[in-house]
Amino acid sequence: MDNIVITGDQAKANVTTNESWVKDGKNVSFVTTSRVTLTLSTGNAVLLRAVSQVTIN
Repeated sequence: MDNIVITGDQAKANVTTNESWVKDGKNVSFVTTSRVTLTLSTGNAVLLRAVSQVTIN
């Protein structure tokens, strides 16, 4: 998570997730890059919106 901007009870951030596994003896990776908007609700961060780009190798 980086480029975090907090305004009031909302925050926007860049989030990157990486997953990888082996299938049929080959490495496979799944990378998601998102710009998310979070809000505070009952003491927890709640996802309001996400725009994502997925790359599968």
